[in-house]
Amino acid sequence: MNAPEIEIATAFDPAVVSALMAEAFAGDDGASARGEVWDERSLARLLLLPGVFGLVSMVSGEPVGYLLARQAADEANLLSLGVREAQRRCGRGRALLDDLCRRMREAGVRHLYLEVGVDNQPARAFYEAQGFRRTGIGRDYYRAEGSEPVDALLMVCDL
Repeated sequence: MNAPEIEIATAFDPAVVSALMAEAFAGDDGASARGEVWDERSLARLLLLPGVFGLVSMVSGEPVGYLLARQAADEANLLSLGVREAQRRCGRGRALLDDLCRRMREAGVRHLYLEVGVDNQPARAFYEAQGFRRTGIGRDYYRAEGSEPVDALLMVCDL
């Protein structure tokens, strides 16, 4: 396997991130049904907000994963992380998260927060293995038309 190259996603490549997001969440325990897949326009606006940035994992010149985050003072939020199914369990997600943590430590960030569906066991196990701990529950956090609300597990990692 080729080692992933991590690149900064800018407001100029929301189409790439949107496509990765759609592929990463297609059939991922209903995550796309909870509205986690953002369209190009929403991503372009998001990436222009202060403190928001994205990372894209490239393998042989092809995008295979992405990460979106927001930094404010000494805290940051992991907004979304996804890897193409064919590239999972190859260290792509961990490389993105490691790169984010390194960048945040260099920027003086002390805590990295995230929310994950309580029903998304693979993601929960991944984050726990990376040092995140549970801090609470967001009741009915994920809502989608025609679906029952799903709680979110609130997690934090001390950097």
